[in-house]
Amino acid sequence: MREYSIAAIPADGIGPEVIAAGVTVLESLQKRLGDVKFNVETFDWGSDYYRRHGAMMPADGLARLKKFDAIYFGAVGAPDVPDHITLWGLRLPICQGFDQYANVRPTRILPGIASPLRNVNAGDLDWVIVRENSEGEYAGCGGRVHRGLPEEVGTEVAIFTRVGVELGPERSAPVGANRVGSFARRQGQHVIVELDHRGAVRSVIALRLTP
Repeated sequence: MREYSIAAIPADGIGPEVIAAGVTVLESLQKRLGDVKFNVETFDWGSDYYRRHGAMMPADGLARLKKFDAIYFGAVGAPDVPDHITLWGLRLPICQGFDQYANVRPTRILPGIASPLRNVNAGDLDWVIVRENSEGEYAGCGGRVHRGLPEEVGTEVAIFTRVGVELGPERSAPVGANRVGSFARRQGQHVIVELDHRGAVRSVIALRLTP
């Protein structure tokens, strides 16, 4: 019998709904396979936890997560809690603490599911988005000077180490080559999309929120 321990952190927004559905899938999977067991422990960390305790997770949160084989994370963020608190209080400490350097997001349309994209059916869309997850804007190198004064300035420095830069292509290139090659064979073309995400920029966000 194969056994896996999973730390489930539903957190905020759609997270609880998604995690609950995912756990149901895992339960069905272990019944079907018969030789695998998923031991899921749920943690109530997130914005509600922050409102009660003034922190997104306990001080020993990372140490408690370390014993698990996997972390099943929902979503983080709330209208009344600034992004730099929710991200740097929960999600990004986990990313950096466990060196989760790549955010891998497979995207495909499953049979029997109506796509919100017009005239796009199962097999027409097959993407894997591999995103920086612990360096760049997520490194957290920045700050504010002249606080409270008219000339106050916020800075954020994107950090890219040799290790991080080498790991990114090593992880994403094989995945991208397989997906792009498969998609191109069906569609007769290659599609490359580059996105930029600034939600983790702490100092600029803090400065923007300052009256």
